[in-house]
Amino acid sequence: MQRTTPLQSVAILFAATLFLVSSCSRDPELAIKVSRDPGANFQSYRTFAWQSGQRKFSERGEKRLRVTVDQELVAKGYRKAPEKDADLLIKYLGAQERQLIQKPIVTSRGPTMLLPETVDTGALRLQFVDRKNNRVVWQGDASGVVRDPNNVTEVTPAVKKLLAKFPNR
Repeated sequence: MQRTTPLQSVAILFAATLFLVSSCSRDPELAIKVSRDPGANFQSYRTFAWQSGQRKFSERGEKRLRVTVDQELVAKGYRKAPEKDADLLIKYLGAQERQLIQKPIVTSRGPTMLLPETVDTGALRLQFVDRKNNRVVWQGDASGVVRDPNNVTEVTPAVKKLLAKFPNR
């Protein structure tokens, strides 16, 4: 049996650590970013509605998005209302794309090789607009790796994490 030198041991440990970190980064946590109009008084907002004329997802995907957002807002104390009567109008944008990343692979000889891999990434933006003055008062963006682009249930955790930062009533 051949002994490894201390330098080889450090190289193997470094390569293994790099592999573990890269494995975790292949399925990263959702990146969440929110911004809020500092002049908006969220205590004055009681109702919400979806702004009409939007269709950015498949029918199933849009239904999942709307149901999840509605449930989260109701749980925070808001009520759904007709668009013409709502305090807040919800707009959304969604995007998905394929990206080429370099995936590190640990070899038996110690050094790491980088192999190309294609992953699907997705992004969701929710905007809440004050209906009376047509001003965006809250905006949230979520982005991350999409495990299964055909699975509409992947939008649920993104919406929940995003709206966890939305003000309660």
